[in-house]
Amino acid sequence: SFLLRVDGESMNRVLPNGAYALVDPCDDVESNGKPYAVCVNEYDATIKRVRKLSNGFELAPDSTDPTFRSVVYDYGIEGTETITVIGRVVWYTLPYDWDF
Repeated sequence: SFLLRVDGESMNRVLPNGAYALVDPCDDVESNGKPYAVCVNEYDATIKRVRKLSNGFELAPDSTDPTFRSVVYDYGIEGTETITVIGRVVWYTLPYDWDF
């Protein structure tokens, strides 16, 4: 397992900005709708609620900010970015100096 630092508000209902998320490495989505760390196009890492679809993935935010929207990556559509599952988020902690 390893820690990733959360940077942003797209998952703020379950993972506060600045928290450290504990990731249990895996390469597949075993529980639809649970938070997973994924790589988009082998470059951008993100944590979202992930649903495995028949031909891709849906990445859904869990935020108090309604401007964050779900994104579907459908491999049947040419040019769709590749999603690589890094691992499932199983726990988080706040830094010692974190302020409410």
